[in-house]
Amino acid sequence: MSDNAGFYGSPIGNVPNMMQDYGNRRAEWGPASMDIRHNWISSYNYELPIGRGKRWLGGAPRVIDTLLGGWMTSGVLTFRTGLPLTAGETPDTSNAGSLAPRPDAVRNGNLARDQRGPDNWFDTTAFVRQAANTFGNAGTGTLRDPGISTVDFSLQKMIHLFESKRFEFRAEAFNIFNTPVFTGVGRTLGNPTFGKITAAQAERELQMGLKFYF
Repeated sequence: MSDNAGFYGSPIGNVPNMMQDYGNRRAEWGPASMDIRHNWISSYNYELPIGRGKRWLGGAPRVIDTLLGGWMTSGVLTFRTGLPLTAGETPDTSNAGSLAPRPDAVRNGNLARDQRGPDNWFDTTAFVRQAANTFGNAGTGTLRDPGISTVDFSLQKMIHLFESKRFEFRAEAFNIFNTPVFTGVGRTLGNPTFGKITAAQAERELQMGLKFYF
């Protein structure tokens, strides 16, 4: 998905319609701000085959069935490649009052997977300041943010007391593998955070609950 809406390059963030050169809209053509090339989200529910009437321990006494039977597991798997990023610069070398100035790109700034890290997400040496009073040639959306890779997991169990009364126990883990979800990449040449991960969210969270039905 592409557009030339000029969502990128501004040192103050991804603000719509902020362009480097309003007289050259063609130079703003690039991936749209919501362009996610690969996005996989799936969920599942599975009742474990353990306990009375099930494959294993089908004839278990009530005490064993209460402890080991009636368990279910569910989860959500989210895998998404990164959104487009554009290298900007500060101060504005063009001296044209541009709200979204960009530097020159001397090569592809994307690094191989095994070379990327929080302190060096893209190749900062691929961008240099252009000649004074000129616009930079770096395109929009030529870089990508880290994307998302998380797994949410849940384990539930029903404990029947009487015909209409029962307990439900639930244990949940959001982002169970504690995979970092980076939310910011410094992309402004001239700032000390250029090329570095600046924020993260969605650390692993655990919670348990007990509900009584009557």
